[in-house]
Amino acid sequence: MSNPDQGAAHMVANVSMPPSALPNSSPPVVEPESKALGSTRRSEIEWLSNRENIERLTMDENCNLKGTMEAMKDVYGFSASSTKYKGKLKEWRYNKNLTRRQGTFIGKMAAQRCQKQGRKMESRIRGSLVPQTKVERTVVAAVENGSSPACGS
Repeated sequence: MSNPDQGAAHMVANVSMPPSALPNSSPPVVEPESKALGSTRRSEIEWLSNRENIERLTMDENCNLKGTMEAMKDVYGFSASSTKYKGKLKEWRYNKNLTRRQGTFIGKMAAQRCQKQGRKMESRIRGSLVPQTKVERTVVAAVENGSSPACGS
């Protein structure tokens, strides 16, 4: 390339030509990133196909994270890291713990019902029965920390 004008003309010619017109052109190569996207999609499908089993173990059978992971691996052949499980449980809003606000609200409602009707109240959050002991622990923790009930008193 002794003449700079020749190189510029050559570059322009290559840029303006369609890729199929170039000599020795080959089909595009699939990059590893594209494969990773495919495996991520497949992984999401696997998560969704196992969602009911994970929900049943975690919420209905009250398994802890380790127990859920072991059962899914042993019974269904599905394994993932605890970080992935925690992320999915959060995404799907499967939470077995009450927030302080939920606990104080349920506790206050239960106390009012007990005073008015003379009977205990069953509480459910997202369809799952909340044990009274869990409500009481949450209310006690809120009082010890100086929090007021969610509805005021």
